Amino acid sequence: MCYFILKGERQSYHEILFQSNNNHWCLCNINNVRDIILLLKLFFKFMTEVLQVYIVSIFQIIIAVGLVNVWLIRFNKATKYRGGNAGNMTDEFAVYGLPKWFMYIVGASKILIASAMILGFFVPSVVFPASLVLCLLMLGAISMHIKVKDPFVKALPATLMFLIALINVILINFI
Repeated sequence: MCYFILKGERQSYHEILFQSNNNHWCLCNINNVRDIILLLKLFFKFMTEVLQVYIVSIFQIIIAVGLVNVWLIRFNKATKYRGGNAGNMTDEFAVYGLPKWFMYIVGASKILIASAMILGFFVPSVVFPASLVLCLLMLGAISMHIKVKDPFVKALPATLMFLIALINVILINFI
């Protein structure tokens, strides 16, 4: 019987998936019960890291699709989540008392974040800063819903996006 142990320093979360065949693991023998316990600990540690990679990857897709949907597809459409009684994104920013130029800055930032999430599959280092900036933007969105006294259901998408981005930030720091 044998088990695998990780050699060297912890790798970036996408690199773990692709480097396991490049001498990233070393083979050891199991000689006693203590080795079996160590094997189980290592197995669960590995599975936890793999699960973290999949969660971050799935959240990258959710963030990218969600931001593109809101800022490109539904930009001029009314939804039940718009602040106040706004019928589109321009009206929503007006309800919040924000200038039109600010809407374009926020929109461009969110489209850049969506692009960074997709790019993150090839350049993983961009996911952390993009997730962090998205957390800040979503806190701003939530605070605007509070400012205009919207019911919680209108702030729900911003709250969920904030939580997803926050989980990404936390998981990336532990991977």
